[in-house]
Amino acid sequence: MSAIRIFRVMAWFACCCAVLSAFGGTDPVLDEKRIESDEKWGIKFSPDKRTLVRYKTGLRVRKYAIPDGVLIIGKSALRGSSNLTEVTIPSSVTVIGEEAFKGCTNLTKITIPASVTEIGKGAFADCKNLRSVTIRPGPTAIGEKAFGDCRNLTEVLLPDTITTIGKSAFADCRGLGVLVIPSGVTEIGEKAFYGCRGMRSLTLPNTLTTIGVEAFKGCEGLREVAIPKSVTAIGKGAFRNCPCEFKVMEAHPDLYRE
Repeated sequence: MSAIRIFRVMAWFACCCAVLSAFGGTDPVLDEKRIESDEKWGIKFSPDKRTLVRYKTGLRVRKYAIPDGVLIIGKSALRGSSNLTEVTIPSSVTVIGEEAFKGCTNLTKITIPASVTEIGKGAFADCKNLRSVTIRPGPTAIGEKAFGDCRNLTEVLLPDTITTIGKSAFADCRGLGVLVIPSGVTEIGEKAFYGCRGMRSLTLPNTLTTIGVEAFKGCEGLREVAIPKSVTAIGKGAFRNCPCEFKVMEAHPDLYRE
């Protein structure tokens, strides 16, 4: 059964341990031999070797492990690498850049380590065959369009360190069936889950305060939604074209009208 489930393993403790073990208070050790080997194949890194600048899309490789010690996966670094089915991100990485994996159409799964603090706009957008995403406790936000149009995505493990789900973050992820937003999330952005037609069940946490404009518009499979009393603002059309009934409406009955 498809689902987004809460991923709780003592989030703050796990995050701190991961950072300490990975960095030890200094920059992580570079795997210089791996980087040298990758460069011979045409993969580009920054002069200090801390940023993966561009993967060579023509390589006939199915699996790629980013070398240890790399801190940043640059903007569009692996964009359009359609041969890749699996990419391993090391615990040294702190930033996944804008559209870093966009259009990796055969990528099937990804794990984002606890060291990552930033997931850029459209980082995994248009990964048509991405089915499973695991985000370790650490990141606090899912960026705009981060997983937009990942139409076969059925499972996302979100940590309770997340506080904000950005604009169109999971828009048109039609494979998502059961969605449980983790405790800690305060804001669901505009069109965050727009067009998730396969969504059958939605659970919202009692930390939530804001549901953005058209956040769940077009979630045609929804039949029932319980709005927590913590919610103070619901944007226009947040549940438009959703044939669902609302519960806990007595807390703020006017919020549900368009």
